[in-house]
Amino acid sequence: MLLEPIAFVIMLIFKREFDISGLYGIREMDLLYYLFFGLIVVPAESLCDVLLLNAAPWLARCRVPAAARSAVPGAEHRVGAGRRR
Repeated sequence: MLLEPIAFVIMLIFKREFDISGLYGIREMDLLYYLFFGLIVVPAESLCDVLLLNAAPWLARCRVPAAARSAVPGAEHRVGAGRRR
């Protein structure tokens, strides 16, 4: 994910050597659009990944054991193993 913009820059610099236009039918201007798209999407996707990866443990710690306790007897022991209240 983080290497996509770098790869597009390298392909733009060495467009004759890679021959992207001839081999794949991609216009050279499209590579520039792909680069801009990557520069916009990579930071936004990284921010979402960080937020989701930090939210998952918080949600598991706060809500899953309570729901498991009421839904299935003995599930709190499996879900919340290793934690003390």
